[in-house]
Amino acid sequence: MTGAEHQETHTRQQRRSRLLSSEPGISVQRNRDEMVLRLGLIFAAAGLLFIIAYLVLRFAVHVEGIGLGILPLVGVGSLAYGLLPVTALLSKRARAQKQLRALAARTGRQLAVPGAEELHPVTYSGPSPEAGGFALGAIGLSSEGMQLIGSEGVVLSAAPGEILGAVYLPARKMWQPRGMEIHLSQERVLEVRTFRQAVLGSALSQSGVKVLESGAGQTPRQD
Repeated sequence: MTGAEHQETHTRQQRRSRLLSSEPGISVQRNRDEMVLRLGLIFAAAGLLFIIAYLVLRFAVHVEGIGLGILPLVGVGSLAYGLLPVTALLSKRARAQKQLRALAARTGRQLAVPGAEELHPVTYSGPSPEAGGFALGAIGLSSEGMQLIGSEGVVLSAAPGEILGAVYLPARKMWQPRGMEIHLSQERVLEVRTFRQAVLGSALSQSGVKVLESGAGQTPRQD
């Protein structure tokens, strides 16, 4: 085992210990997507109003003044501030749906998990130590537990009592999928990456699964 592999194993053991401890799980807000959309559109609309006000005052009313030049700057800034997170969110939603369509095409059948309200597209590694790389899959949660579907069918089934908890991994770049470790019984760990981390985290939390941040005392990251 290399030094990096040893460190990763040690880090995973620490995360498992936290899940088995009395540390409370974080609050995962599923509806944050809608909040981001609303706030983003409000900022974008305000930016457009500033720009329109500048154009009207400058070219229709012929108002002159140094202060007038601030309006388009504020407008462009507000427009960008609102559109960037909205664009990133919509892009992640589209890429998640594209993953589900690609998985359905590979399996050649409609994707479904009995009792699950929805499927969460992921790429996954594990849960066996010899598994390498990340493959396309989807997670379904129901009262019977969790199922992971891959291109060859059901890859993993875990009853509620076998799911010890989930830990968010440190976020990378905004447009990339975020990681999560789902710890299972018998020292198994399923590492997944998803464009909808908050949605999957919320679904796990509502199923009674403890969800933690990667570092103690951190505030929850959302999609």
